[in-house]
Amino acid sequence: MPYSKPWVMVDQVIDYQPDDFIITKKCISSSDFFIQGHFPTQSIYPGVLLLEGFQQSCEILMGLKRKEQFNLADVSLRLKSMVVPGDLVLFHVTADVATDAFTFICSGMREDLEVVSAILRYEPKEKE
Repeated sequence: MPYSKPWVMVDQVIDYQPDDFIITKKCISSSDFFIQGHFPTQSIYPGVLLLEGFQQSCEILMGLKRKEQFNLADVSLRLKSMVVPGDLVLFHVTADVATDAFTFICSGMREDLEVVSAILRYEPKEKE
């Protein structure tokens, strides 16, 4: 991946099937600098970073070479429950590959509870 710590939002790939699905894991730690001070009385993992975890999972699934050919065109995100230090989030991403675009159906799970869901759509980059 073209990211380095602290901007890697996926700790491990659990399972995947190319062009079909991927399951990745993120361990939420209180030592992550972006949690410190995010609601000082109760640290909460920022929702935008859950979205970034989905994006990085999608990029792994579609492959970095193909990622260079596509732009993120549309995002629909729903935050359903707080994610806090000590939580383990599994990102389940399923691809719907069309001939000219990718749509990913995403679900973030903490144990048996869905804490976040999203639909991400990538379209081909315009040729220059």
